[in-house]
Order: sequence, then structure tokens, then C-alpha cells
Amino acid sequence: MKLLNILAVDVVAVALLATSISVFGCNNDSATTSDDAITQTERQAEMPVREVTPPPAPEPVSAQMPSPKREVTYAEAEASYQERNYGEAATLFTAYLEAKPDNPWGHYMLGLSAWKSNDLETAEQAFKRALELDPKHVKSMLNLSRVYLDAGEAEDALEQLYDVFEVDPQSGVAYRLQGRALHQLGDTTDAIHAYRDAILIESSDAWAINNLALIYIEQGRFDEALPALARAAELNESAAVIRNNLGIALENTGHFRAAEEAYRAAVELDASIESANGNLARVIEVVQDSSVEPVDLTALAQSFVNDCENWAANVAPFPEEDSIDKESFLEAELTP
Repeated sequence: MKLLNILAVDVVAVALLATSISVFGCNNDSATTSDDAITQTERQAEMPVREVTPPPAPEPVSAQMPSPKREVTYAEAEASYQERNYGEAATLFTAYLEAKPDNPWGHYMLGLSAWKSNDLETAEQAFKRALELDPKHVKSMLNLSRVYLDAGEAEDALEQLYDVFEVDPQSGVAYRLQGRALHQLGDTTDAIHAYRDAILIESSDAWAINNLALIYIEQGRFDEALPALARAAELNESAAVIRNNLGIALENTGHFRAAEEAYRAAVELDASIESANGNLARVIEVVQDSSVEPVDLTALAQSFVNDCENWAANVAPFPEEDSIDKESFLEAELTP
């Protein structure tokens, strides 16, 4: 795969055990006896003056004896990942794998850490190595497809997702990622179907619902996007992106005060989202038509749930593993 964007990752050094060695010298001063004919001071005065070159200073202990690398444990590297120190976690999992190169989970976690620190090349190689060790490691397949999507390689992502469907034909996450890949390729019709499949498998998948609504927004179908986003926001109350998208749907259906509330919630959740800040500043200045009735987001969310039930009544059963043909599957997904 040719990666389009290879972003730099912070490098955190692995801590080494410090070795402390103390070096002791000894004094060989000889005493002058009373039987000497010439005192020590006089003897020194008789001796010719010579410049004495001092011996070279000893090398630092660290240069003489390099400290051995300590073994990094899986738990230690995983703790760094859980603390969201992804660059450090990638370094620690790399060190861990020097001692345990045949652990697919170590390569998987290295891939995750590298991906989250935007090192797509390392992430790709790590997930591929995990799959060499365990060809049915579904999590590595899924996250390798995410790496391809972030690199703009949607067709490679679809190829990888086919491998997921061979192992787990009812993976809701795989259908969601398939929707992303198809959307990236411009096939919004099939992307909508993929997102719907993901939602039918996992009705609480807020991100599949959000992504479906995003296509509706792009197509100007705000009345259809609004119930979906009301449901997504209900399922995931902490996602600023979903709140911002909800605000867009509300604003474009004339519910400016509700949109203001959604944008404000997005900013409170994540003030770094520039679009949410701009959207909030804009909608505050808009006067809402007094004839517009207050919006009931709970009722809208329930209407989306009802729509999903209607989809379920009108779709074919999901394919079993043995019934999937790779070439026809990919051809069907890539058809505009």
C-alpha cells in the first residue's frame, strides 16, 4: 500500500536501569626516617624540575559498562496505552516484542498504539504481522482496514473487510467500516445500505447512525438526518461530533434555538472543534420563526427506531460464511 500521509510520531525513550559503580584509589606516600642525610624538602630541592603529564581521566562508568536493557512487560505497555500515551505505548510494545516476537496481541497493540499516534506505516506493518501469526485475528483485520481508510486507500480497506466477513459474516463494525469505504469511493447508495446493515446488527451503534445521517446531510436530506442524529445523540451523550451534526440538522430544519443548544453542548464537550464554535456563533444571531413548533428530540429518536424495525422487515437475511463469494461480493460493493 502506498501511504498518502505518514505523520510523525513522538519517540519516548525506554527507561534503563542505572548501574552505579564506585572506584576507590590508594595512597603510597613513603615516610622519611630520621637517619636520612638529606631531608625530604632538601631532596626535592636538589631534583630537577620536570613537567609531569597527568594520566588521562578514566572514562565515565556508563561508557565502560553500558547498562543492559530491561525487559518490558505487556501490562506495562498496555497501561501506557490505557493512559492514552500512545507514542510511549508504541515504543514500549516495540520493546516488548523484542522478547516476545510471536505474540499476535503484542503486534495488535503496537498497531493500535501507532495508529492512534498517526504512524500509519508502523500500524499497517504491525497489524499485518499479527495476522501472519493469527490469520483469523478479527480485531487486527478491522483496524488494518481503518488504517487503509485513514490513508485514503478505500479499495484496500474493502479487500480487508472481505476477510472479516469470511470469519464473522455478521460483524456490525465491519459493515460500518464498509460504509465508510464506499462513502470514500463516492458510492453513497451502497454506503447507506452498509450503514443500515450495521445498525440492524447492532442497533446501539451510534457511529453507524451518525455516519448514515452525515450522508443525508451531504445530500440535503435534513428531515431524514434529524431523527437519526437525535437517536445517535441519545445513545452517545459524550460525542461532540454527533452533537455538532445534530445542530446542523436542527438548524437546517428551522429549529435555531435547539440547534444553538446542540452546538453549545458540542463546544462544552470539546472546545477544540472549530466548526462547532463557528456554528454556535452564527446561530445565536438568527431569529427563529415564531410559528416553528418546539422540537421533541426524544420522539424523533423513537421514530428512527421505528424506521429501523421497518428495515428489518424488508431485508434479506445476512449471508452465512460459506455462501460468500469474494469476487462477486467485491464487484457488487464497488458498483456505482
